[in-house]
Amino acid sequence: MVLCVCQELEYSESVVLSVADDTGVHTVIEFLLSTMTSSASCAHRWAAVVVLQSFCDRSRADFTDYIPQLLRGVIHMTVDTDQRVLLAAWDCLDSITKVLLIRSPTLPHSSLI
Repeated sequence: MVLCVCQELEYSESVVLSVADDTGVHTVIEFLLSTMTSSASCAHRWAAVVVLQSFCDRSRADFTDYIPQLLRGVIHMTVDTDQRVLLAAWDCLDSITKVLLIRSPTLPHSSLI
């Protein structure tokens, strides 16, 4: 079962990392944010956060316009009752802030709210 979950995560990561255009980025981010914030399944919430972190860490697509939305969604996840989701959310938040510092160091802080 664990091997299957790991393979499914790898496949999901491969799919989202292949996205390069604006429409694809929008679709990926909307789907992952929706899944992680509204799914009743903690396994689905966890997987969405893990895949989002991988996307933020490894994607070459420009998603800087979505950083405020990503921050709001992931910060919302830091109150999740599932320990795995909570830890994944903190790791994802770390990834997003690194992207923010690298790709948009002059972005005004007020635009993140």
